[in-house]
Amino acid sequence: MTGQSDDLASAAGAHGATAVPSDEAQRPDAVMALRIVDELLAAGHIEAARVAVRRALKAIAVE
Repeated sequence: MTGQSDDLASAAGAHGATAVPSDEAQRPDAVMALRIVDELLAAGHIEAARVAVRRALKAIAVE
C-alpha cells in the first residue's frame, strides 16, 4: 500500500534481516508458521501458503 515491494526476499535482503528475530523463543508458533509458509512457497504451493498465512494470522489475533 505504501508503494513498497511485496517481495519478502528482497525486502529482507534490503534491510539485512535474514534471521528470525531474537524473540523466537517467545513465539515458536509464529516461527514455525513462517517456516511452513516458506517451504510451501519454495515448492510452488501458493494457495496452500495463503491458507497457512491466514491460519497463522487468525491464531495471532486470538492471542
